[in-house]
Amino acid sequence: ATPSVDETPLPAQDGSMSVRVEVRACEVLLVEDAAAQTSRMLSLRTGVLCSLDGKDSQGFSEQLLKVSVRDVEAALIDGVEKSILAPTSLQLNLEKRFASSELYDWRLTGDVSPLSLRLSYRDVLSVASIAKKAPSAGSTSVQTEEVTQPKSNRVVTASLKFDVSSISVALVDDAKGPAAPLVDLSLTDLSTNINGPSTELEGSITTTLKARAFDLRSLRFEPLVE
Repeated sequence: ATPSVDETPLPAQDGSMSVRVEVRACEVLLVEDAAAQTSRMLSLRTGVLCSLDGKDSQGFSEQLLKVSVRDVEAALIDGVEKSILAPTSLQLNLEKRFASSELYDWRLTGDVSPLSLRLSYRDVLSVASIAKKAPSAGSTSVQTEEVTQPKSNRVVTASLKFDVSSISVALVDDAKGPAAPLVDLSLTDLSTNINGPSTELEGSITTTLKARAFDLRSLRFEPLVE
């Protein structure tokens, strides 16, 4: 007798996964000259919580990545520490959907709490100098081989939404002595929306902009942009 073989395909396996990673507090120092005993530094402090959830069902799968960056603050250290960015936070959510392992839809949403920056003329020069010199200190060149990825003709739908409640920037002039107010700039209700198929993305950006310049003769701020 010839044994029979059941060729009925096995049902797709369902599954799920969940990963959590938390860094409660960390500090990154960008040093202008690591070889010097005293050097200007840019300090960034924050805490990060990341989570990744995924599930598979009948050949379809979904992934959700959440990144929460808490209590972000920046300071310039030049003998003494000077805050240039008040504590703020950032929330990012990235959703991806796949069919037979091919991406067909993704959505990115972000929300930023109020940003408050205070910079002087000397601060701008210091930050620019640190940013220019620090990456080259002790760096080594690394050659990477480019890998050509096969192109897919699949049209992917996408959605990007980013909201910032407010951004305020205070510039002061300390080039010739004691710091004096220069310009106050504020952006409120900043919202970015982009969506549609990858071949025909459409979007919009809306915000309210205001700016004031300090008049040294009258010793008060005057409207610059309203």
